[in-house]
Amino acid sequence: MAVSASLLLAAGGVSPAFAATSAVDSSSNLISGFIVNYEEGVVPIAKNGALTGTNLISQKIESFKSLGVGLYSLKLVNPISQNVAEKLAARLELDPRFEWVDLDRSLAVAFASPAKPFQAARPASAPRSLVAARSSSKDAPTQPRIKLTWKQPSSIYGAQVVGYRVQFRLKNTSKWKISIGNSGNSETVAYVSSGIEAGYVYNFRVLAITSNGGLDVLGSPSAIATLSPRTTPRPVALIGGQTLIGPGVVYWVEQNKTDRGGYSSEVVTYAGTARAEGLAEIGTVDCNQVRCRFNNLDPQVTYTLEIFATNPKGITGNLDEVLVTDEYYPDEWHLRGTYGVSMSQAWHFSKGSSSVVVAVIDSGITVHPELESRFVKDSYGVVTGYDFVSNQDSSADGDGWDADATDMGGDAAGGVSSWHGTHVAGILAAEINQSGVVGVAPKTKILPIRALGRAGGEESDLIAAINWAAGVKVEGVPVNKYPARVINMSLGSQDSSACSASTQEAINNALELGVTVVTAAGNKSTSASSSYPGNCVGVINVAATSSNGDRALYSNFGPEISISAPGGDNSSLSPEASRSRGMIVSTWIDGSGQPGYGIAEGTSMAAPIVSGVVALMYAINPAITPRQVLAIIQNSTKRFLPGGNCDVGGGCGPGILDAHLALARTSIAR
Repeated sequence: MAVSASLLLAAGGVSPAFAATSAVDSSSNLISGFIVNYEEGVVPIAKNGALTGTNLISQKIESFKSLGVGLYSLKLVNPISQNVAEKLAARLELDPRFEWVDLDRSLAVAFASPAKPFQAARPASAPRSLVAARSSSKDAPTQPRIKLTWKQPSSIYGAQVVGYRVQFRLKNTSKWKISIGNSGNSETVAYVSSGIEAGYVYNFRVLAITSNGGLDVLGSPSAIATLSPRTTPRPVALIGGQTLIGPGVVYWVEQNKTDRGGYSSEVVTYAGTARAEGLAEIGTVDCNQVRCRFNNLDPQVTYTLEIFATNPKGITGNLDEVLVTDEYYPDEWHLRGTYGVSMSQAWHFSKGSSSVVVAVIDSGITVHPELESRFVKDSYGVVTGYDFVSNQDSSADGDGWDADATDMGGDAAGGVSSWHGTHVAGILAAEINQSGVVGVAPKTKILPIRALGRAGGEESDLIAAINWAAGVKVEGVPVNKYPARVINMSLGSQDSSACSASTQEAINNALELGVTVVTAAGNKSTSASSSYPGNCVGVINVAATSSNGDRALYSNFGPEISISAPGGDNSSLSPEASRSRGMIVSTWIDGSGQPGYGIAEGTSMAAPIVSGVVALMYAINPAITPRQVLAIIQNSTKRFLPGGNCDVGGGCGPGILDAHLALARTSIAR
């Protein structure tokens, strides 16, 4: 694994509080056990002789037996109440090895009067007088927002309004999308921002949710309100960087209607300034839709450029940052520093989408408040994912492949834990929540897949993990219901190793399914051709750079490198990276087992930065292909440190990834 240093930050650790709850079981029905049916291909009897998956319930098991046609009964030592049994059955059904689970009810020679079933409320009539109006937020002026107001339904038939559902769709399309599933209150106002973009015309409607103390029911839809969002312009993405030496012409990616805030090109104007320390601000006399020509500049001076886009909603400069107040964000130089990936400007385009899944094939995951909402979960709120560590000694969880991707720790030198997967996941998708750190794609979903145990991993397990992540059927494992658009592999062989035909086939399968595969180039300061799986064809192989903009001392290099991204280097740090010691700060687990934050360096840290940017690209344009993703990324870079190893010697790819430029190019590619 590609971590060469790890230190816990001294302050700001998180100690989550847990509240115990209990409920009174009013059910008198006793359940003697369960009847289970396994998914096709699952072996019912585990190696230890127990029925597969029974470790998921906290009850003593008396016996189990086959009931034929693939059914098995599981009898408990002590019968349990129906309420408890239903919860345990739901827990079993969360395991993808089970097709379904039923209760094995105790029978008695007695009759009881039937219980009165819950009655659903009568559906309410339609909410009235729906009005859509454009709205905006001072904190996010480039993000579209629509305010909806309405009046309560005229008829709720003696029930109570317990919430509203808000739906939207593109005008002249038939499929409604849910913006708010249940508002949870009777307020007749809502804001829609997720899923809509400036320049498109949308229909909106509202439905009341009512309850009479029994089952909630959805009412009739309101009349349709139609509106197109408008915003201030997104910042322009400069081609060639934000500096200019002397007079010259500066170009940017031409903005589309959405980038212009929903306005036509005739309405949006552009202007620019050039600044240099100790000199007065100098303006330009010649700007159009794609460039500004700067005259009368000192040919010996390097100027910082700011291009302003203006429409009727406001003005945005290319240096304007998205407001982020998370505690360690100032230390995340890899996001916003001189040689970072310009996320503070890129987030004007997107912070990600819950419909885009990134598979993190790594050492597994741990519980962390920054990541709790970022993992893919099923309808019961349980994290999905899979553990493909087949070596039971290495897995440290008592079994082989299973549906629990928990990182068991103890994989680093001296038996301590690297919590590698947790650190990688935080770099990729930690929330913007005014606490801790921020990930590259803070609204993207992560699918955790464990392929590394305490003793590393095996190629066969990695191949299975790649196939499963992409949605390919893996023998003996339920099909992944949440296929990834991006696979991140911050891992590699320790010895020189060519890409095997079987691994290449798995990667080809993923690429054919439209999945972009990102790999870490390796940390041996040698040719990347010897680092597996980064040497496989079709992957985006990532080298690491320092906060000074040159190749990190440890990073592999060569023609196999697709792109460079910040990976950190504590031997070469800029003033911007002093508190993080030149490394990458992200989510961690401290020595007492509590969630916290730590710093590390490696191509393992560079890869999820690229994966996060790719996830944002898919959020903007789901139709782009892995080949197009690679082309955009390689055409959207910052220059390396002038005169440095990468600049002079090459071998680091075309440059350091510029997320702002990549998302701008993705936006116009739609």
